[in-house]
Amino acid sequence: MILSSLKSRSKQLSKKVIISLKHKINANPKLKEQILLLFKPFPKLKERLKGIRTHRHAYMSMCEIESPEQLSPRARQLYDKLKMSIENQNGNK
Repeated sequence: MILSSLKSRSKQLSKKVIISLKHKINANPKLKEQILLLFKPFPKLKERLKGIRTHRHAYMSMCEIESPEQLSPRARQLYDKLKMSIENQNGNK
C-alpha cells in the first residue's frame, strides 16, 4: 500500500515536471530546436513525450472563468475587493 502510494506520487511529480519543462521549451524556440535534435535518435521516446497532455492546472483554468458567479464564496470575496481597489485607483487618476 505504501509502495503504491509512493509510486503514484512520484509518477504525478514527474509528470508535473515534464509538463513544466514542456511549457518552457515551447516558450523558447531555440531551445526547442536543440531538444528536438537530441530526440532525433529516439523517435519512440519523442512520441511518448509528445503524448503527455498538459492537464488543466490552476494557473491555466483561471483564464477560463467566464463570470464571478463561478468562483467559490471566498474567491468571489477576493475578486470583489480587487475589483473595488482597481476601480478606486482608476477613479483617482
